[in-house]
Amino acid sequence: MANGFELQFPCAEIPALAERYMQTQGNKDAAAFEAGARIRARKGQHTEDTLKDLDVIMRWKSHLGLHHFTSNTPEEIFEALDFAMNTEQERTAMGILCGLDGVAAPMASAILTALQEPDDERFTIIDFRALQALGTKMDSPSVGYYLDYLDELWKLKVATGHSLRTIDRANWQWSVEQSKAAT
Repeated sequence: MANGFELQFPCAEIPALAERYMQTQGNKDAAAFEAGARIRARKGQHTEDTLKDLDVIMRWKSHLGLHHFTSNTPEEIFEALDFAMNTEQERTAMGILCGLDGVAAPMASAILTALQEPDDERFTIIDFRALQALGTKMDSPSVGYYLDYLDELWKLKVATGHSLRTIDRANWQWSVEQSKAAT
């Protein structure tokens, strides 16, 4: 893969790794996607429930640094969500969410992944676990780096026939298992 991305395990292991992910993380995963569906269903008619659903998605991604997010006003958050959900450009969607306090590319990617329609695969999550599974590391990936990463994941999707979400789950699980094996 380009940009130093190289899957660290055989592609044939993707289904089993993704299944192990679902056994341990499936409930959190489902809750985040259900929260994303509720936000989409409101079609711009945001309420306090939107903030609660967004909190579910953000806690699915990380419990760290959420206090910075609270400096955004509800109006700023709602406007950013609406704009990100309605733009055709991945760079624009990522950029608008990264403009919120407390949101960097990993969190923006998780929010966009949870907000997309079930059959839509425009986004997937970037984080240290996904990057470890691709043989690289970046502490604070930029929007541009995320787009390169997304392009590489699309190539892997085409090559393997697995969805972006299945690949993402497998990458996360592989990283967790590598961390446990190292201890």
